[in-house]
Amino acid sequence: MSLCHGWAGLVYVAWRAGAHDHRIRAAVPRLIDRLTTALHQEPRERGLLVGESGALLTQLAVTADTPPRTQWDACLLLNAERTR
Repeated sequence: MSLCHGWAGLVYVAWRAGAHDHRIRAAVPRLIDRLTTALHQEPRERGLLVGESGALLTQLAVTADTPPRTQWDACLLLNAERTR
């Protein structure tokens, strides 16, 4: 489930990359389903990178389909278009 090495991270990277590649974008709904299943099944830690917080932030951003205003994802270095 983790943002660092789990479903949340895969969903988030695919969602961000999907903004530039429709083939990747097409896979995002299936990945979101896997993340949602994991959120209901796995034991939960609380942290951003390896816990529920990162997974829920991912779910929120992807569901809203808009980059986070707070830029919480800056630590992942996936927000390059904001620095140009």
